[in-house]
Amino acid sequence: MIAPLFILAGLAACGVPIALHFLRPKPRRIIPFPTLRFLRPAAQRESRRHKVLRWLVLALRCLALLLLGLAFARPLFNQTHPGSGQAVVVVVDHSFSMQTTDRQRELTEWALKQVDDLRSDANAGILLAQERPQWAVPFGSPLSTVRAELRNQKPGYENGGYRSAIRLAAERLRESPARERRLVLLGDHQELAWQEVDFDQPLPAGIQLTLPPTPKSPVSQIALTKIEVLESNKDRSAVVSIMPYAVTEAAHTVTLRVDGEVFETQTLQLMPGQAARVAFNLPEDSDPNWLEASIDSDDLPADNSIYTVLRKQQIDLQLTPANENVDYLAIAIDAGSRTNQRPMQVVDWPEDEWPNENTAVLRGESAFQGAELAKLDRFLSRGGRAIMFYDGGTSQKEWLRSHGIDTAPVETSASGTDRPLSLRDWDLAHPSMIPFVDSDITPLLQLRFEEGQSLSPEQVWPIARWPDRTVALAEANILGGTVVIAGFEAGSSSTLVRSASFLPLVHGLASWLSGQEETAENLSTGSVLQLSSAGQWQAMAGPDSGHSTTVGGHIQLTTPGVFQFRGENGERLFYAVNVPTQESDLRPWVTTSDFARLQDRESSPQNQAQLLSTSESSTFAWWALALAIVLIVAEVRLSNQTAR
Repeated sequence: MIAPLFILAGLAACGVPIALHFLRPKPRRIIPFPTLRFLRPAAQRESRRHKVLRWLVLALRCLALLLLGLAFARPLFNQTHPGSGQAVVVVVDHSFSMQTTDRQRELTEWALKQVDDLRSDANAGILLAQERPQWAVPFGSPLSTVRAELRNQKPGYENGGYRSAIRLAAERLRESPARERRLVLLGDHQELAWQEVDFDQPLPAGIQLTLPPTPKSPVSQIALTKIEVLESNKDRSAVVSIMPYAVTEAAHTVTLRVDGEVFETQTLQLMPGQAARVAFNLPEDSDPNWLEASIDSDDLPADNSIYTVLRKQQIDLQLTPANENVDYLAIAIDAGSRTNQRPMQVVDWPEDEWPNENTAVLRGESAFQGAELAKLDRFLSRGGRAIMFYDGGTSQKEWLRSHGIDTAPVETSASGTDRPLSLRDWDLAHPSMIPFVDSDITPLLQLRFEEGQSLSPEQVWPIARWPDRTVALAEANILGGTVVIAGFEAGSSSTLVRSASFLPLVHGLASWLSGQEETAENLSTGSVLQLSSAGQWQAMAGPDSGHSTTVGGHIQLTTPGVFQFRGENGERLFYAVNVPTQESDLRPWVTTSDFARLQDRESSPQNQAQLLSTSESSTFAWWALALAIVLIVAEVRLSNQTAR
């Protein structure tokens, strides 16, 4: 198609220079000259040259006018693209809601039918719709590869969201030169997946959006949404929260496993839409690492289990050897450990690397010299925790100074700082002071010391001060680890080990420090976990139970369960990973009219050819206009030569 008025105007304009060419009078001038016999041959040659130039100028004028007419006429060409003229991206919902009975199989069969009519040379790809969209098959792959991968695709355990995946797929299709561009969604239309999609922003023009039918709702769907451990006195209980979205039978069985062994089962009555809870009393005189709660299998098994890692009941303290014949600190800890909710226990000093699950109690010089000093630095760099009783020793002092903490003996002054020394200005808001919040702090004020060391305040967070207001007890971050530094010793020269406040103080510090260990109870599938070193990652419970792999400094959490990490540095940690609970709600997007708003009104199949032809005509028009300008410039230069 072309615009007839513009092309007719162009043809008519071509006749103007032709008419002028033939109607132009040929001037005759008689110039008297003595003799012309020498000039006649040259005049004939010049006349023939001017005739050729004049005809060339005429041709340039006509062609330039014709090109101008064509440029404004904007002809539309309906020829096909050479090579591949089709492109398709299949966006696959990778969330665990697709694990619902028969959902993945039925939607996969539907998606395969949507690409059956495409030619074998079509450019294709598969994009997984998840928190971070990922290409399962890169765009531009053969259609046969896409078909094979669709049959092998299995749903994951993450959240589902369509917004990022649909936009990324549309952008790749927009850049494709293919005539037919198709975006196929293989998903279950879950309300959660559509929530962040902006329906007021349609896909780029020329992209056809193909959506599946909404799948049927599950008959039975029960999710375990939370497991928490409650402590009271010396008793602990695990409370499991349950959300029955759809049930067929009222009675259901919940099983609790402790470190992989079945501990107890309970049967309870469930009603659709009414949340429920069930409590299990944990075994006494045991210190398990993890719990797993599960319920009868239903149409969506991915959320029928939930996991948690337990904080260790017992606090393991590794004490450096005492400088005295009698280890008063160890005796005091052992004698009073049974009175605490989380008992403390003195463990043997390790011969190799210091375990991260221990809290190190540093006293004297031995831990700050030679090989032990290197172990201390590595321990802290892995996030280790320590209590340091600083007595002014040379090695201790140099180590603190190397980390920006200066020290000085507390001096007796005329203002009344006399021996014995006491502590004041306790920071009761510090987490380690929890044992004293609801009790009398007088025992803390009655502590007495013959000698004391003050700490520079620039690199520490004070917990208590000496009478002269210098820092006596403080928290510091050293090499990535946490160290509580006490500017006094815990031996016979102080009343600390004999004071009623000693055990609550040490227990409060140790409990707070050990509580900093990451149990990762709230880790969710789809997230990335940073690890302190390379090591072995083993699944203790869950779909991958028994599977082990070597990991570097981080790992992508793709499946739920309990995992044990054994680092190269000797640490041993447990992590609980659960599926995102909001994904368990399978309600579909009800406003289906919103889907039509995503489809650009000019992106229907019947309009795609016209859209592409319009784009081609625009390109042709610009090239025609540019060539016409070049011809006009050439015509002007040649006409100047013929006018001489």
